Amino acid sequence: MGCPVSVSVKSMERSLSRLRKSFPRVDGDIAGLYEDISKTSHQTAGPAKAVPGYSMTVWKYRCESTDMGRGKSGGLRVLAFYYKGGDVLFPFLVYIKKDFEKEPGEQPSKKIIGKHLEELFSEVLSRG
Repeated sequence: MGCPVSVSVKSMERSLSRLRKSFPRVDGDIAGLYEDISKTSHQTAGPAKAVPGYSMTVWKYRCESTDMGRGKSGGLRVLAFYYKGGDVLFPFLVYIKKDFEKEPGEQPSKKIIGKHLEELFSEVLSRG
């Protein structure tokens, strides 16, 4: 069974907003990834990889980019936090592969990920 995706996260919306300027079809590309996650599993969609150092709670997904004409291997990346207690995935950052991955398997620094996670936790806790 699939995993629900919470799409109302401010940090994700900001990163999408930046990308929309150059990639107007990014929302459709990301929606396809969310659909894949909701039909399969947060661990297999995309394909997914757990980001080292976060105890299987932060996941990186590969997503094609229609605007770049790139498939999953060269397109977009989405980072998301998996909340096991509610079986919900919170995407918090979307970026172009080439912006952070100079070497295979690289991702944004722990400092960047930590900043986004702090913001996510603060936002979710304020919802009650």
